[in-house]
Amino acid sequence: MSSKLSSTPHEPEDDACECSVCVTIREESGCTHPISCMKRATRILDTLSPRWDPRGTLLEDYEDNESDEDQMENGEIDLKNKVTTHGTISEIFRIF
Repeated sequence: MSSKLSSTPHEPEDDACECSVCVTIREESGCTHPISCMKRATRILDTLSPRWDPRGTLLEDYEDNESDEDQMENGEIDLKNKVTTHGTISEIFRIF
């Protein structure tokens, strides 16, 4: 919702705005104060550190898609320290 505040010019820039973005927000979510909600969402996201802010990009966004061949010699498994995971949930979590 935060990104929609700057994506479209809002006239007037208050909760009476009738732009397509504000109309859609009112219809889909039932929000009666779309500009206030977008500004509040922006303020909340501004409190997050860059690591957790979904508006930014992280190194993990550019990770190479490695092959699923994680098997090494002698049956060992190379445990990756990357954030991006592949496979089912039972393949992702390990208990030692």
